Amino acid sequence: MAIQERLYPTSVAEQEVPHIHLPDPDKLIIKTKDPQLQPGEHLALLISEKEINQRVAEIALAIERDCKALLPNVVFVSIETGGGRFLELLQRKIPDIIIEERVKPMRIKSYLDTRSIGELEFLPPLLDPEKVHDQHVFIVEDIYDTGLTLRGAIEKVQQGKPTSTSIAILLDKQGVTGRIAIPEIEYCGFKIDNEFVVGASCLDYNERFRNLKNLWVLVSAA
Repeated sequence: MAIQERLYPTSVAEQEVPHIHLPDPDKLIIKTKDPQLQPGEHLALLISEKEINQRVAEIALAIERDCKALLPNVVFVSIETGGGRFLELLQRKIPDIIIEERVKPMRIKSYLDTRSIGELEFLPPLLDPEKVHDQHVFIVEDIYDTGLTLRGAIEKVQQGKPTSTSIAILLDKQGVTGRIAIPEIEYCGFKIDNEFVVGASCLDYNERFRNLKNLWVLVSAA
């Protein structure tokens, strides 16, 4: 079945974030053959690689526009591993803005399987507060679901007393019970429903599926 592409406006700041839903069952594109799939699992296509690349380009241009007046006092804090992969996608679009010297990775463990474990563990590389002091910080994450990881990252960055803090995410998962509210997210790729998603070169399930270019819903018979 051919993948139908959606077209979006070219300005992130002047549009509503597109909310993508799974198609009707008779229009679903299903993947059942992948070496990473385990018995009882299959994948349902949610967003194509082409759509993701288009949206990443729009976000990158918006970040570039907003960063130019702030340079050189700009730092990108990527929440590893998914946020780091999203930052790599952005970096390909604006390599002169997102340079290695401005990237500070942060590793936070909050997921054990498909459900949040409800607490955070900060792992190396630990963020040095001095690296964000008096800087304009862009926190980059792949998905906003429970809000636990994002809140932890924001609190950690705030300890360094940055001049400003902005947030860029690829996905905003709607309908998550008990989600922690994040006051403002300046850059967002897509809103999605409360499904467990993998792929988009960013998201994994126990180290599986991150290599997939499309965004898929992981469906399990369990």
